[in-house]
Amino acid sequence: MSGGRSDANGRTLRALFWTMLDVGGSQGLALLLYVILTRILTPGEYGVFALALAITAMANTVLFQGFADALIQREAPDEDDRSTAFWTNLALGAVLTILLVLSAHTLSAAFGDASLSPVLQAMSVLCLLRALVSVHSALCRREMRMAIFALRAISGYVIGGLCGIALAMAGWGVWALVACQLIQAVVILVVMWTTIRWTPRLRFSRRSLKRLAGFSSPFMMAGIFTAIADKVDNLIIGVMLDVVAVGHYNLALKMMQALGFIAMSPLALLMMPVLARLAHDQAAFRDEYVRLVTASLSIWLPLAIGLGFLAPAVVPFTFGPQWMDAVPVLQAMALGGATVPLWAFTGQALSALGRPSAYAWLAGGQLVLAAIAYALASPFGIVAVGVAWAVVSALLVPIHLYVLEQISGRSLMPLVGNALRLAAAGAGMVAAMLAGDRLSGGSSWLAGMAGGLVYLALLETVLLPRYVSGGIRSARLAFFAHGGSR
Repeated sequence: MSGGRSDANGRTLRALFWTMLDVGGSQGLALLLYVILTRILTPGEYGVFALALAITAMANTVLFQGFADALIQREAPDEDDRSTAFWTNLALGAVLTILLVLSAHTLSAAFGDASLSPVLQAMSVLCLLRALVSVHSALCRREMRMAIFALRAISGYVIGGLCGIALAMAGWGVWALVACQLIQAVVILVVMWTTIRWTPRLRFSRRSLKRLAGFSSPFMMAGIFTAIADKVDNLIIGVMLDVVAVGHYNLALKMMQALGFIAMSPLALLMMPVLARLAHDQAAFRDEYVRLVTASLSIWLPLAIGLGFLAPAVVPFTFGPQWMDAVPVLQAMALGGATVPLWAFTGQALSALGRPSAYAWLAGGQLVLAAIAYALASPFGIVAVGVAWAVVSALLVPIHLYVLEQISGRSLMPLVGNALRLAAAGAGMVAAMLAGDRLSGGSSWLAGMAGGLVYLALLETVLLPRYVSGGIRSARLAFFAHGGSR
């Protein structure tokens, strides 16, 4: 039994190594690309692109959180399941592309910007391109072959990013961003089809469709609700304010998403396949969930606090003075949104337990809560929407923890205890940064470094003894586990 668990841990560590390489490399490149392009393009151009991307991202959720993800949850999917999922997603991708093309003019009129229509029509092709890789991506995640994810993401960002920068410098404006997205999608398509040795067969099974739909229908609805909740702030700002406000708000949101990619994305990709293998063991399931979420929160919290503190220096230095309106929005999100990891993984956990319908209900509630909060806040400006974003995150925590406790049959108080200890370390970090800022004569960078050191010291010696050193040891094991597997 212990040998089996050791093998599983080794496999998880190897997958985590490649996932962290994927996230670190791809998101580092994405952030570099974003920094370069924001210095060339205007907030208005980015606002139009952000609206089009928000709409297409919601459509693409149907493809990645539906039939394809059902293949991960199934114990032993056969060829009928894989091919049926592929052809179903391809049909859905074609339908979504056509719908976006036909509705582009109407949506453009709703947002009061005629330039949105052709951009949205061009980006609708992403639905078709991503439908072609949805099953391949699911098979890759199921087998935890995260090295392929690293290859596809980094290749896409390098090739697409270089093309986007060249086009932006040539004066293409928002179309440089559109071309960048399309080229990235094509590169990912080529990488996935050449590395995953599976091609769909010309077969379609109604039995498989019914079996997959039993899992994917609620999961798809949950994915749609979550995607809309994630993008509804941009959409409401676009309707009630303007595309320039969307551009500034989206920069702040982009910075928070960058933190999420560092602290949460590696674990989010692994969470469902790892927990699905423990669904029959309540104690092991709870312990692994607590361990993974605590790890994510321990990284997210200091990054969020530090980003909020350093925002007045980071934003103009990195993106240019034309983006200063994004600073107070970023501070509101960063300093108030430290609770995100405590609810962000609930969907993966519930799906691993075979209860995607509960996830759908939670996601629907999140959508309603977010829409109301953002609609009430937007008349007061984008800073108020940033505050609403942080408040919504805090309100979701007790709801998600209660539902997961009821379904898993295990108390999550160990996670709450860990979160409180991490919060205490975060409070110490804030105090150290404020003191350091005063003692250093206003050097926010030195104050930020001092705060980070205090956070690590409090965790390691008082609040979670040996947690930091244990995390470093696990990272070394992940590296050597990868080396030993070659």
